[in-house]
Order: sequence, then structure tokens, then C-alpha cells
Amino acid sequence: MNNYNKKEYLETSFEEIRKGVAKLPKDYKQLTWEEITALKKAVSTVNNVITLSITELFVDFLRNENIIGEKQYKEIKEQIENTKPNANGYDIEYNGNPKIIAEVKCNIPVNEDSFGAAQRTGIIEDLESLQNGKGKSSITNIEDYYKFMVLLSDKDNNVKEAMGKIISGRDNIEEYNGQEVKPDKVYIVYITPQISDERV
Repeated sequence: MNNYNKKEYLETSFEEIRKGVAKLPKDYKQLTWEEITALKKAVSTVNNVITLSITELFVDFLRNENIIGEKQYKEIKEQIENTKPNANGYDIEYNGNPKIIAEVKCNIPVNEDSFGAAQRTGIIEDLESLQNGKGKSSITNIEDYYKFMVLLSDKDNNVKEAMGKIISGRDNIEEYNGQEVKPDKVYIVYITPQISDERV
């Protein structure tokens, strides 16, 4: 039985970061290598928190769009919580009915409405893995899977504009707009998180 819980891991990691931030010097030139390493870990943790949040919102989206039912919803949510950050394979690998694979990208365009070279390369690689399979995944045949690339959206639609430049002219990749989902296509889904100013 898997006793790992992603939320608990990220909460613990984030708490360690939160406690340490106040102790950092105001001038970055005074940082020790230990503090620089801690900051690097902090960035990784924040990225994992964002990815987890968007992944969970995407599962809500699947249910709201009636692509999955309540049973599948609960099973996918549990699977997400029991999977370590940066694990091999797709961000979502669901072998139920329907079968679903998804890659979640939380890139913010470096040039307003264009992704940088490294961002673009990573996105294209993930699109190709959704179309052709992924060596690091336990799934060997993706033919019958619904395929999604999920992106963190923004109020100015810069992510959508940047993504449009990548997928323009590519076969079997389209933005999801409520159409019937088929396993021979990759669907692009933009998730805009609900932001609240309230803190408990």
C-alpha cells in the first residue's frame, strides 16, 4: 500500500521554506551557498505546488465537462495525491474508463505572448510524447487514451497566444472547446485558477 501523500509532502516542504525566508539577508550578494541551495529548492517546491493545483483543477474540469464521472474523478484525485512530484511518466495516467493521459505545463511566457526557446522545446517534447508515447511511462500503448495538454492560463491570454504559435499547423492537436473528445487527437486545455484575497 502506498502511504505517500503529495499534499502532505508539499505542505511540509513549504513550511520549511516559509520559516527560512525571513532569515535571509536583504542583499543577495550576502547569501551563503547553503541559502542559495535552499532558494533553489524553494523554487522547485513552489513549482510543484502550482502544478498540483492546476492538475487538480483540470480533474474538476474533466468532471464538469462530463468527460469523466464521479467514480473516475475520485480515483484520479487519489492517484494524483499518491504520486511523487517529478515522477516518471505523464502527470496523469488513468487506466480506467475512459483512459486518460495528460501533461500539465505551468510555463509563463518569457516574451509576453511567446515562449522562450527552452520552454518551447519542453512543450513540443511533451506534445510529441502525448502523440507517440513516452519511454519513461509505464503505458506502452496510448492508442485508446484521451490525451490532454493542460496549461496555466492568465488574464491577458498570453499563454494562449504563445501556445497558438506552437500548435499552428500541427496535425491532430486542437484547443478544447466543448467538442467530443477522441483518442486520435491531443486537446489543449487552459486552466485559470480562482484567486482569492482572503487568508485564513
